[in-house]
Amino acid sequence: MRQLRAWLVRLGGFFRSNRGERELSAEMESHLQMSIEDNLRAGMSAVEARRQALIKLGGLEQTKEMLRERRGLPMIEVFLQDLRFAARMLGKNTGFTLIAVLTLALGIGVNVSVFSLMDFILLRPLAVPDPHRMTVLTRGASPMFSYPDYADLRDRNSSFKALAASNLTESSLDYQGESRAAAAETISANYAEALGIHTLLGRWISDENEPFAVISYDTWQRVFSGDPNVLGKQIRSESQWYTVIGVAPPEFTGLFAPLRTDIWVPLRVWADQYPAIVAQMKNRARPRILIFGRLKEGVERSQAAANLGSITAQIRPENAERRTASAPIVVEAVRGAPNPNSHRGAVPTLILLFAVVGTVLVISCVNVSNLLLARGATRQRELSLRLTLGAGRARLLRQLLTENVVLSLAGGILGILLAIAITRSVVALMPEFYKPNEARITLNGYVLAFSAGVSILTGVLFGLAPALECSRLNLVETLHF
Repeated sequence: MRQLRAWLVRLGGFFRSNRGERELSAEMESHLQMSIEDNLRAGMSAVEARRQALIKLGGLEQTKEMLRERRGLPMIEVFLQDLRFAARMLGKNTGFTLIAVLTLALGIGVNVSVFSLMDFILLRPLAVPDPHRMTVLTRGASPMFSYPDYADLRDRNSSFKALAASNLTESSLDYQGESRAAAAETISANYAEALGIHTLLGRWISDENEPFAVISYDTWQRVFSGDPNVLGKQIRSESQWYTVIGVAPPEFTGLFAPLRTDIWVPLRVWADQYPAIVAQMKNRARPRILIFGRLKEGVERSQAAANLGSITAQIRPENAERRTASAPIVVEAVRGAPNPNSHRGAVPTLILLFAVVGTVLVISCVNVSNLLLARGATRQRELSLRLTLGAGRARLLRQLLTENVVLSLAGGILGILLAIAITRSVVALMPEFYKPNEARITLNGYVLAFSAGVSILTGVLFGLAPALECSRLNLVETLHF
């Protein structure tokens, strides 16, 4: 309790440092005058009385410094002093600072851009309510199941609030005589219930046998020019006509990222166009659909997997003719792209991209490190004087590293702006099917934390060798005239 009170006193002293400094000076001056008066009454001369009073106090400035350390937070105060000094030093040499910041911004910017793409595909929660409860089913290396398996798992499980099905297909979208290529998700009736999402306009599909469709926000803008009266309009996808009953919210672009869904249609209505697909949907040996679901409150993924495993064991003797897969069902958490195939396909590409941009960052660090070494050679006299005046080598090293980290953070801030520009350019160049909604590739908390971490680590790495070199000065040689 005493320690906590001491820290609170220090914290209060830190936040009212100006007022505290004035009070400290007044208090010290009062003590000094009282001591001088005592010495004068003892018969000392004025000069001797002041000298003895100063000796008794232990030196005015030394005593003030000791009291400052007791009252405030010296580590934070020294760090803030280092920051202010670093900003002044970098501001004095604008040419060097500008070149170093631009070099670092390039290295950091491309890394942040690639990380934002990785975050979109592998890390980011799905843009739905309570995304931590969203799961997708896999069996072995495949996320695809047959429709009869889906129907049994949906109807018999006790772990999911809703278990839904979806399948992505390359399709078309015809409106007013104009045909466009489109990515269509064929979905079960409980698709929106499982996701917990609502439409921006209208409603989601609730019957797999009705010829209704929901269009994406992007499709609404591109094809219908944001017409608020779009509901009820007739569109054709492949050979089937649909009535538009809803517009999806802008942040939701489907379950098959990085592909962007343009239109959602009922699974059975879509399949009825193709007799061969209808036959396949009745065959347990022909997996065609992705199964995903929302867990009930309090149910863990391992419990849900055990529940689905017991259902599979019940199904097996009921369907002796079926070629049953031996691999157990796995319930995976949904992070980034819900489709596990998107994860597996993206990982090698992301590794390659990180290898390339990592090399760019290393080259940037080496270049800036060389610049710092050259700049350190011009500052040897200044640094030697500071050592001569009492600054320790550790204190000097800390100051130099602070300057380097400030430089790196400036490069990181500019790098973030560069990453935004790079990301938008890459998205603009993507084929229409692969263009994600820009709201989904943004600089969120993960990306900003990565940016800050890379900036600080970069500042330490590229600045450590030059800082060590500068702190090992030979004072005799450097100050020799």
